[in-house]
Amino acid sequence: MDSIEKFIEKIVDMRVDEKLAKIKQDRSQLLEEDRYLTVTEAAKFIKVSTRTIYNYLDSGVFNRIYFGGSVRIDKLEIIEFANRQKSA
Repeated sequence: MDSIEKFIEKIVDMRVDEKLAKIKQDRSQLLEEDRYLTVTEAAKFIKVSTRTIYNYLDSGVFNRIYFGGSVRIDKLEIIEFANRQKSA
């Protein structure tokens, strides 16, 4: 009986580990998908106008990333910029 319980416990642990790995992978993919913002999304994110975002792009504050002809901005750049502004 003891060996059957250990066997079942091992199977359950394997299934839990598989589910956790899947959740971590899904979470990682979601973070990647949300990482690049449109100009409008970036403006809403830091509560400025789209014109201000374009000014930041033109002056090199943010790098332009092109996806199929549309401009995206790395959310990490925006967060770093906002943190610098807070400490200035």
